[in-house]
Amino acid sequence: MPTPTLPFDILTSIFKVLYQWSMHSTIENHIFHTDLFNCSLVSHDWRAAALPLLWMTLRIYQFIDKGWQRLADSLVAECASTIQGKINRASYITNIKMYTYQNLRSDSYAPIIRILNLLQASQLRNIEVETPLPDNILQTIFPALSHSLESLSFVDSNEQFRTCTPYSDIVLQNFPKSLRKLKYFASDRTVINSKNTFALPKLRILYLSNLEMTADALDQGLRTWHPNFKDLNITDSPKFFQSSVMHALAECYPNLRCLTLHNYSRSSFADISDEPLCCLIDSCLHLCYLDLHCVTNLSNLFLIHCAHHARNLQELYIMQNGFQLTGKGVVEMIGWKQRLKYIKIQVGGDEMDEEFVKAIVSNCKHLWLYKIGIFRN
Repeated sequence: MPTPTLPFDILTSIFKVLYQWSMHSTIENHIFHTDLFNCSLVSHDWRAAALPLLWMTLRIYQFIDKGWQRLADSLVAECASTIQGKINRASYITNIKMYTYQNLRSDSYAPIIRILNLLQASQLRNIEVETPLPDNILQTIFPALSHSLESLSFVDSNEQFRTCTPYSDIVLQNFPKSLRKLKYFASDRTVINSKNTFALPKLRILYLSNLEMTADALDQGLRTWHPNFKDLNITDSPKFFQSSVMHALAECYPNLRCLTLHNYSRSSFADISDEPLCCLIDSCLHLCYLDLHCVTNLSNLFLIHCAHHARNLQELYIMQNGFQLTGKGVVEMIGWKQRLKYIKIQVGGDEMDEEFVKAIVSNCKHLWLYKIGIFRN
């Protein structure tokens, strides 16, 4: 008598929970014999429900491991013997994560390229890569396998893009229009002049660091994003630290939730004043996170406006030089008292006004943490 089984959709739901709990990639599931892997051995029905999750994420971080050669041989043989229209394991791969911390010979990457060549053009949804990587890996992915990407995270940790233009062209000139989430982190300044680089109509989340753009390229890209764009995080990219950019965000993206601008390099180009940020507070009613590190030249007028109108703000972080921002006269906190949980304001001038600090503590009943005062270099 066959063992009774659960409906396929229920099995899939259960296995998704196991997948989310473990967060293991394909190889790790097999090496560690995770619960999800063991479930795939129970029966044909269980295997059919588990396989798409087992093979969803391919994490590659040891290119010289002989296991990759064996895996490539196995997948290539399976694809060669699969009847047209049937599913094979490689067809389940939708997420790829590649990390390497050393420059290797090009033949070390050959098994990975063989695996990538098995994938369909519209198969991948998420890619995370970190340099150093050889150009043949990048050329295999961009643009051939990137057409349907929804999320791309690229970390140029060894300045590969800064020192070699072809590398940057392969990726930066081939961002797919399907992207909803883009993270690009450079370890040193990378220059982009193309007006089409960030013309991404489905983009909702953007994280950038060490990127130098012309004003035209930035402005043209900024206004093309999805109307529900919600999260902008920029580090050491001075063209973004302008009042004009704040006006554009306020005008185009009323659903903005999070804004993070960090000027760790203390670029002199950074100078965002009260008026555009007040416009942002008025236009972006869902803004819940605002973090401004050495990009502003704010006065108490902004604090007065923000405390009164930012009703959904939960976290506020401001660090700036100068003597203008003291909190003096900021006592009406109709906005902040609704949801504010964290506030950190550090200035390079005088101490913050004591009455301002007392007003925060007495008005903001949801407050978990506050730090107000002078920062020292």
